[in-house]
Amino acid sequence: MSIEVFRKFPTRDEANFLIELLDKNEIPYRLEDYSKQADTNFMGQNLDLKVIVKARIVDFPKIEELLDDANEITFDQVDKEHYLFDFSDDELTEIIVKPNEWSNYDYKVATLILNERGCTVSPRFIESIKKQRYNQLSEKESYSSLWIIIGYVSAFCSGLLGFAIGLSLWLMKKKLPNGEKVHIYDDKTRIHGKRITLIGLAMTAVGVFIRIYWS
Repeated sequence: MSIEVFRKFPTRDEANFLIELLDKNEIPYRLEDYSKQADTNFMGQNLDLKVIVKARIVDFPKIEELLDDANEITFDQVDKEHYLFDFSDDELTEIIVKPNEWSNYDYKVATLILNERGCTVSPRFIESIKKQRYNQLSEKESYSSLWIIIGYVSAFCSGLLGFAIGLSLWLMKKKLPNGEKVHIYDDKTRIHGKRITLIGLAMTAVGVFIRIYWS
């Protein structure tokens, strides 16, 4: 079963609420804590969010539901010094549109503040925004014709490089906020990627055969 990133946190303390919730409900997860690393870069990424909680993709909806129930609050219960009170309506709406980039508590607070300001955020609206967001993220990308040509040339001239380029065009995926994985590139690009991969693999095999035969 695939284990993917569910949430990232800057500190272990901020991750503890989610961890305790997962333990309480006996939901399997994996914790990766890089908070004690001195270097702020890891594998080329900024580690402002150093604590990573991973879970099974099939459990994502259940975890989201548990977090929603656990963070059921009213406007009066929110600390009026909370930093989101300084956000504009557009900035708060951005949180609603991209909930995976914010904590569930911040998401709830943003919704409550918008409602208090007269910008009603109904469950139907939220679901519509989420669906629209997922559709946007699911849209396939096309690859530059120039780079596809370079991929073919690389496959013929240096098999392994072409193989690597083709494989990325053919099989590379991205993960949506709900945990679903979709191919990055459109069908036309992926067909080119498959061809480049096979050509690169064939040319690599030919190169190995020639070296063995003439050695």
